[in-house]
Amino acid sequence: MARPQPGSIFPPQSDTVSLVYHVEDLGVNAMSVSKIAAMVAGLAEEKEKFSRDAKINYMIGFGARFWSLVFHLNLPKAFESFRPTILKQVDPAEIGGDFFIFLSSQNSEWNSRLLSEIEVNLSDLTETVDHFDGVSVFLTDLNDNEKTLISSEDPEFSGGSFTLRLSFLWNENDESEINLAKKFRNFIESENFKKIVEPFSVRSLLFQSKSRLLLMLLAKAPEQLESVLQEIHQIESSFFLFLEFGSYAFVPSIDVLTGLRMGGLRMGKLSPTAKFKLRPI
Repeated sequence: MARPQPGSIFPPQSDTVSLVYHVEDLGVNAMSVSKIAAMVAGLAEEKEKFSRDAKINYMIGFGARFWSLVFHLNLPKAFESFRPTILKQVDPAEIGGDFFIFLSSQNSEWNSRLLSEIEVNLSDLTETVDHFDGVSVFLTDLNDNEKTLISSEDPEFSGGSFTLRLSFLWNENDESEINLAKKFRNFIESENFKKIVEPFSVRSLLFQSKSRLLLMLLAKAPEQLESVLQEIHQIESSFFLFLEFGSYAFVPSIDVLTGLRMGGLRMGKLSPTAKFKLRPI
């Protein structure tokens, strides 16, 4: 199996930043942005060489339209057929984004340094549509986290996964919204929620800042993500009253991600992208 991005397989570290971007004039800029996104793996490794404490778990994900432009309609099989419906039902303030960045480390300063290097190159090509900066508070792991990764059923995209990213914002001066946010966090941390996600082989990551929660769900097939979201909605639809932003993306393996620097999926030892690839995790 190809190597998964560290943020999609390893537990998050204490400090986390995650942004969703809209790409200006996507048809023109998709390839340029994908090459910048592909640099994240190498930049993260450089930080780790500089300091042992600078280990950064990164995760880069792409929306279906972005991905289809970069790979000329060559999509993961599940991506082609999936049309998310539940997000439209819960009616958040906004749904979408063309790609997202997730960085997690033991020191927010490392996240900021890496992000600043990325955004210098992105500034003229993208608009930030959601920004979360907070700490990891809970995760629901599986006995084998590789259950959330694509394997032999779609070998070209082996090591990749799908993610649903939900950003919640509440009014910190409104006691009822604060209580609802607490209720939501308690639910995500409960055994009942674990019983929901495990049958669908879905991992959940929960992060919090002063007045926001970020919930990320990861699975090998998008239908599993929607099934979990539907279960949550049936149990307590009020949780979605303060859902501010929802996005859905494909997170490719490191091998495919770094291959974007050369604009394609050519793999293996003879691949022109081989010199950009990292040592095994």
